Amino acid sequence: MALTIRDFDPWAHAHPDEWRAARVARPKRPPDPTAPPPLTRLLGVAAVDSVPGPYRDEPLPRAHTPWLLPERVEVRAGTAWVESEAALTALSKRSLYLPADWPDEINDRTGVTGRLRVTFPAGPAALTTPVRRVLTARATVGGAWLVDSQPVTALPLGPHAPAGRRPPRGVHPWAIITSIVSAPSDPLTIEIDTRGSRFSQLLLALSGAP
Repeated sequence: MALTIRDFDPWAHAHPDEWRAARVARPKRPPDPTAPPPLTRLLGVAAVDSVPGPYRDEPLPRAHTPWLLPERVEVRAGTAWVESEAALTALSKRSLYLPADWPDEINDRTGVTGRLRVTFPAGPAALTTPVRRVLTARATVGGAWLVDSQPVTALPLGPHAPAGRRPPRGVHPWAIITSIVSAPSDPLTIEIDTRGSRFSQLLLALSGAP
């Protein structure tokens, strides 16, 4: 299991019961990060990316991350696909991963919604065994997402994962198990329908699902 510890962000991590107990209304949008937090805790950190162990633990080259960033994003405009640098910037944020010198670029202020075509580069050449592909994302709670017109299994991660319940309103980390089977060494292009959700990160895992 992988675990990332970040500063506690009330807007993203506080449970609705905590907001009610504090008699404070949760803002509809992320507040200014320089402003004092509306809620505080004695312990100012939160485990936000609690990820189940992979079905197949692939060996990674030195200084390589277990995810791939998108290299191209197109948005559906009418009947055409239009390349969007803004959508690419919104989705290709790195998560903290010290072995590869990845900084924490999580920022839920920018995101994208609608129908998207996302292209990921090839992974390490040694990873030639086909696996069921898994995406990791940060997104708002919404409808049943589709990848290549097929339903997916979306598992909430972070502080709401153990509860097994639908997370409260807001942005949450997700593991999205698709029906796509391919080798991590091959490039991959997917079409995802966000069905009303707003995505602020979308990465492709090198590990597969059962």
